[in-house]
Amino acid sequence: MEFDETNNENEEILDKVFRFEEMLVKKQSYFFDVDDFVNIVDFYIDNDEIAKAAEVIHYALRQHPSSVDIKIKKAQVLINQKKLKEAFSIIQEIEQYDAENYEIVVLKGSIYNLEGDSAKAEKEFTKAMKYVPEDEKDIVFYNIAMAFLNSFEFKIALKYLFKAQEFKSDNQNILFDIAYCYEKIGELNNSVKYYEQFIDENPFSANAWYNLGTVYSILNEFEKAIDAYEYAVAINVDYSSAYFNMGNAYASMEQYHKAIESYNEYLKLNENDPLALYYLGEAYEYLKETDKAMEYYHKVIEIDEFFADAYVGIGEILFQDGDNEKAIENIKIAIDTDELNSEYWFLLARMYEKIGQNEDAHKAYEKAIKNDEFDEDLWVNYAEFLHDVNENTKAIKILKRAHEKFNENADVFYLLAAFLSETTIDKTVLKYLEKALKLDAKKYTEYSFYFEEYSENAEINELLKKYR
Repeated sequence: MEFDETNNENEEILDKVFRFEEMLVKKQSYFFDVDDFVNIVDFYIDNDEIAKAAEVIHYALRQHPSSVDIKIKKAQVLINQKKLKEAFSIIQEIEQYDAENYEIVVLKGSIYNLEGDSAKAEKEFTKAMKYVPEDEKDIVFYNIAMAFLNSFEFKIALKYLFKAQEFKSDNQNILFDIAYCYEKIGELNNSVKYYEQFIDENPFSANAWYNLGTVYSILNEFEKAIDAYEYAVAINVDYSSAYFNMGNAYASMEQYHKAIESYNEYLKLNENDPLALYYLGEAYEYLKETDKAMEYYHKVIEIDEFFADAYVGIGEILFQDGDNEKAIENIKIAIDTDELNSEYWFLLARMYEKIGQNEDAHKAYEKAIKNDEFDEDLWVNYAEFLHDVNENTKAIKILKRAHEKFNENADVFYLLAAFLSETTIDKTVLKYLEKALKLDAKKYTEYSFYFEEYSENAEINELLKKYR
């Protein structure tokens, strides 16, 4: 019976909407009461047709110029149009004679929230709840939560979602949004818990399965993620994002054949997506099918000539094949496209290093570090390169600069101890070696070859015995 009543209400509202639109087409003037206008405005707002909602307000105020309900709707439409000053002016006018109208107070809180003042917004929302009828509190709490969710204030949104749940525990949308907020604030186990609760009640929600898969992917639980994505596409065979993420999950598990299948399913629905084509190329590259990989990388560039990673993929394959000149040419194209990408400069440095173009390698390493001075591996690799080309003094300078930035990096201290030990074993060498051992004693095996000639050194052996 309740379902039929809801359907009847919806049909009545649609009838009013059609009648209003008929009036506009015929350029006539029909009468609508205040409730009719409010319902028509809500219909357009719910369908994100704000311009049409504003047009309804124009006609409504001509017929009912003193209606508080119409003015409230006008303020709501203005807020949707981001005309906050105009909306605030209407709210202040209504407050003079209807200060306890909770809708006005909620709208005022929404304006503060959109202006980035969440503290003032919360104050207004708390005040509004004093005036809200008991049977409407769940809806108002939920709408407040949505206001904070839409402004990315997920922790505050959660607070109001839980309040809404107290009044309407069977509202499944609340469960979904709680799970979503937990996902966004990084409380992933709680997110899984609420998505699963929602799915228990709504097993055919493709979106819930998809979001659950996304959370499992973030948790690196890729098998569970794939199961969730499989449910999503079983419910909705055209859920392209689920195929795409499934491909990523398979790739993360190094199951590249299955990743390729998933990306191809995605591409049936999004034929020329350059990112999916790039990931296909990458999967084929991991499978050592470099001809296929090259084919897809070139397809990417045909669609998007500025897709830098595709040039990198081509460059790496050419370098493996010994075509150094063309390989470097492609890496340089990638750099021209994204000059601040430190990974591209690092790759170029490594290529120059391997073919013995040390001056060019120097410049590329310096560029890489300039673009990302907080990448610890860059400093370590640069220092090792300098040492390998007999520039030990420069290598030590680089490591000391790194030491100033990263005081907890064992690699830096192992290399400082190793490179300084080539001159003498003194207190400084022992200090750096002890620091490295304290940070990560197991890593000593990676650097032990530097200290082989000191295998009989009592002080070094004492340190190794102490920490290993």
